[in-house]
Amino acid sequence: MSRSRAVLKEDRMALDYGGKVRREPTEWVIRSYDDLEILLTQPTWRLHPANVRFFIEIPGLQSEDRSQFERQLSRSYSDCGCSLGTAAGLVSLVAYLGAIFAGTWHDMGWALWPIGILLVISSVGIGKVVGLAWAGRTSRRIIRNIIEKKARIAGGI
Repeated sequence: MSRSRAVLKEDRMALDYGGKVRREPTEWVIRSYDDLEILLTQPTWRLHPANVRFFIEIPGLQSEDRSQFERQLSRSYSDCGCSLGTAAGLVSLVAYLGAIFAGTWHDMGWALWPIGILLVISSVGIGKVVGLAWAGRTSRRIIRNIIEKKARIAGGI
């Protein structure tokens, strides 16, 4: 994306309504299908997910398709995997507490709480990694959909 990517705003910090500091989105403009191909070659593993807002200015795409692709790509590219990590942590916590109260581990009581803590923390980490991988896969699928749309437009379908 080095040739025609235009970063319209610098990364700036801003306060949200809760008083927390958050990063304003970086805006990327996609002007050609070469930019999409370059995006496909980027690694999907992002240790620090970017808060990116995409603008697609590719000629030939209809405005409703363009806005739908912009919204989907921005959402999936900026996903940090936290929602899946949180869900995995809650499921493991409920399963651990359920096993204790259902009697499976009742005779050992709360002596196994370190195992429960490790179980919950590891499931949160695994869920976050799976969420990041899923977001990268979704971003690539959306980019491929845009490229396929181009092929259909060029073919007159």
